[in-house]
Order: sequence, then structure tokens, then C-alpha cells
Amino acid sequence: MNAVPTSPNLEFFNLDTSAPWSTRISGSYNLPWHWDVSMQLIVQNGLLGARTATYNLPNSGSLALRVEDVASRGPVRQNLNLRFVREIRAGHQRYRLSAEILNVTNNSSPYTVTLSSGQQFGRITAISTPRVARLGVTYSF
Repeated sequence: MNAVPTSPNLEFFNLDTSAPWSTRISGSYNLPWHWDVSMQLIVQNGLLGARTATYNLPNSGSLALRVEDVASRGPVRQNLNLRFVREIRAGHQRYRLSAEILNVTNNSSPYTVTLSSGQQFGRITAISTPRVARLGVTYSF
């Protein structure tokens, strides 16, 4: 936070009182017959930002100024990942077969939004990745 403007451009709406937050919950469970199941849930605040306006000044180029206080823009972002692992043992050798599902709920929360005043204001420019399944094998000897 900065209560004193460090530039004349920050004279208005210079105090950023927003506080980003993030919560992660993870767990795993060892099932019978060498099965492992694990999950991870990540929950983050919505996007934080303030509307800006750009002014083109003669002989000075352009100037971008905040015209609103910083606020939450968009819903809370959440992501759930699951992993299933089966271990197969053959003597001293081990094979670990794994399957992962990333973004199980297929949540498409916005990660970047245009904050410049004008026709593009509020336009979502990037969202979280779609649901992905991943398979893997690990060999140990």
C-alpha cells in the first residue's frame, strides 16, 4: 500500500487496499492393492484491478491514469485436480501407472481482463486451461 502519491499521475485513486488471497487443500489416501488417490483444490480471489483511462498528450506521448479504486473484477477462481496411481511390483522392479485429471470441473475462470476504458473494457483475454487428462508410467529398479 502507498498512501502518499509517488507520482503526480497517482494523485487520484493511489491507495491500493486490495489483498489477494489463495487457499490450497490437498490430500492423498493409500488404498488396498497398491492404489493411491490424491486431490488438490486451489481457490483464489477474483481478478483485482482498476479501470484506467489513456490520454494522448501533445509532445508527451500517452498517459494512463487510474479512474477507479482497485476492486475485484470477476468470480473467485477455483481448480480441482485428481490423481490415481497403481503400483505394480515384480521382484525388485516397480512400475507406477498414473492417471491425472486436471481442472476436473472444467472451470473457465478469467485470468486477465482489459481494464482500459473504452469498447474493450472488461473483455476477458485469458482463461484457465480446459480439463486435461494425463497418463504416465514410472519404472524403478
